[in-house]
Amino acid sequence: MESVDPGHLVETAEDGWDMGEREGDWVDLTAQFIVKAHLGEIPEAALETGRLVLMDCLGVALAGSEEPSARIARSLVPEAEGEDGALVLGTSIRSQAEQAAWANGVAAHALDFDDTSRSMEGHPSVSILPVAFALTESENRSGAELIAAFLVGYELQAKLGRVFGPLLRAAGWHSAGVLGTLGAAAAGSRLLQLPAKETIQALGVAASMASGLGANTGSMVKSLHAGNAARNGLIAARLCQRGFTSQRRALEAFLSAFSGSKGVEEIALSQAFEQLGRPFDIVAPGTDIKLYPSCNYTHPAIDAALAIAGEDGFSLAGIKTVKCAIGSRGRVLLRRLPATGLEAKFSLEFCVACALAHRGVDVDSFRDAEVSRLAEVMGRVAVEEQWPESGDPIPEATVTVTWVDGTQRSASVVHPKGSVCNPVARSEVEAKYHRLSARVIREDAVEESARLLGRLETESSIRPLMSLLQRR
Repeated sequence: MESVDPGHLVETAEDGWDMGEREGDWVDLTAQFIVKAHLGEIPEAALETGRLVLMDCLGVALAGSEEPSARIARSLVPEAEGEDGALVLGTSIRSQAEQAAWANGVAAHALDFDDTSRSMEGHPSVSILPVAFALTESENRSGAELIAAFLVGYELQAKLGRVFGPLLRAAGWHSAGVLGTLGAAAAGSRLLQLPAKETIQALGVAASMASGLGANTGSMVKSLHAGNAARNGLIAARLCQRGFTSQRRALEAFLSAFSGSKGVEEIALSQAFEQLGRPFDIVAPGTDIKLYPSCNYTHPAIDAALAIAGEDGFSLAGIKTVKCAIGSRGRVLLRRLPATGLEAKFSLEFCVACALAHRGVDVDSFRDAEVSRLAEVMGRVAVEEQWPESGDPIPEATVTVTWVDGTQRSASVVHPKGSVCNPVARSEVEAKYHRLSARVIREDAVEESARLLGRLETESSIRPLMSLLQRR
């Protein structure tokens, strides 16, 4: 890997840094960033958030390893001999890094409980974390190298998302499967210590391996997108480590094809990629960490419904109607009553009904049987979009419950808990990790793994950590 004089890296802000003079187009800028972004020059704000997001996503992946989609996926994963390869999380199975990354990507997104990026309009970690852990373990890299690779992959996805995220969604693509493949290739290239030229080749290969249809939201395929992105990004890096080549122009063609645009705005791309690490996107605009295992666009309504359910004297009996008014972002949600638990994760009717009926929304809320049990309550929930009458901001969600006796209670939420404007505390992320990982691994392993994750950059090897992440 290219060496960089630390004195040449000038910190420009508390949450950003400068690699010095950057030359070339956006492709060159990207490769330079992937190769040169050393942990010692990454600001503490980015490292701290990176550690929290890694802990959060790892806990989600462990709990997700019990889901049907994850079980089916790993039934196809061949086991490696002895201690070779990498761990399939929440199991005792070891496999090739590419296969472990695939299975772990599916598990990480199976619950839809992982973090989301505002810039990307999607899920950045589920494709990068599996690559970072699988390669760091199999290649016996350090915890510091893992964090650096994770932050590099996250940053690339986020900056791409800032330019193309809305266009991808509008064109019918799932950003975790599309942009996630490039993020995974960036993390893999970093951990395999590819030079800039080979890194560009790897991104070009990954561009031809990216996919993911938004139409499969609410099914097992959504989590498959994350697994495919992780595996394919890692394969792209492996291939180019061995001399495989791609066309440089493939990256521009990739963005044009997936965005539905006839041409890529070079100025917009250059401006976005000149800002790589200035600041790190994981810090600003930041990352939403979920408190509920459902689409994050349901979270304002869940918070509002929970506020009503928590009031003195609340009773589910006698409810006549539940009106849920949402902002325009809710257009991506399911527009009919759900038939399965996976569909329910994208249903405001279900999420509001669940919050009111159970005064909580968690992993076991989204089972097929629960969807049937809450059918009557869901039938009373009416969803409508709300529009501002002026330029003033409107709440993300307003829930109004009306009882048959005419009593009415209402609550509005602008920024749901866990969003960047209403962030969770570190202790809340740790509590979530403990709650989710304890579903799969031993209690003593939960405690020790949390301790190691909190000081990951000081660990010379992550193999002691990985040994704790097997099913109890």
